[in-house]
Amino acid sequence: WCNTWKMTINFCKTVLIYLSKRTLPSMFTYSFNGYTLERVSECQHLVVFLSQDMAWSMHIHSICNKALKKLGYLQRALRVAPQETKLLAYQTLIRPILEYGSTIWNPWKQCYINKIKSVQKKAVHFIFCRYNRDFSSSSNFAALNLSPLFNIRHTKNLKVLYGLVDSPRLISLDSYIRFHIASSTWSHHDLNISPFYARTDMFKYRFFFPRSIKH
Repeated sequence: WCNTWKMTINFCKTVLIYLSKRTLPSMFTYSFNGYTLERVSECQHLVVFLSQDMAWSMHIHSICNKALKKLGYLQRALRVAPQETKLLAYQTLIRPILEYGSTIWNPWKQCYINKIKSVQKKAVHFIFCRYNRDFSSSSNFAALNLSPLFNIRHTKNLKVLYGLVDSPRLISLDSYIRFHIASSTWSHHDLNISPFYARTDMFKYRFFFPRSIKH
C-alpha cells in the first residue's frame, strides 16, 4: 500500500501497540521493508497518550501536570492582573489542555474526574485571587460563567454523536449505531437509538458511543 501510494514511513517514530486487556494477547510481528516494528505497551499519538489497556490514566496525569505548570506560570506573571485578564488566560491557555481529544479519553472513574476538576478549581482560586480555605471555588463557577469540565465533555460527546447521525455519509453507521424499531410510534421515534450491551468496562466506559447513547 505504501509503495502504491508513494508513502514514506519514518520507522524511527513508528511503533506497534496492541489494545487488549488479556493477560496473554495474541502477538504478531509486523515488518516493512526489512524493518520490524517495535512493540510497546504505551505511546503518544497527536498529544494523546495511548496505553494497551485503554485506561487513559497516563494521559490524564500528563495533561493535569501540564495544566498545573502553566497555571503556576500565570499566577506569577498575572499576579496583579484584573479578573477578566486572568479568566481569558485560563480559557485560552489552560482549558484547551484539559479538553483536547476528550471525546476519546473522557474518564469514567471518579478519581480521574476529580483530578481534572481540581485543576479547574485551582484556576478559579487564581482568577478570584482567593487562596483561603473558606473560599468555595465550585459555587463561583456560575459567577465566571464557567461550566464544570465534566459537563463540557459530556456535551461534546453528544454533539459528536448527533453529528454522526445527522451526517451518515461520514462513517458507516451500521457498525456503530443501531436504531430502535418500535411497534408503536407513540413512545418512540425513528431516530431512537438502541443502547449497546457491554460485557466489559473497556467497551462500556472507554468509548464514547455506548456512554453517549445511554445518556
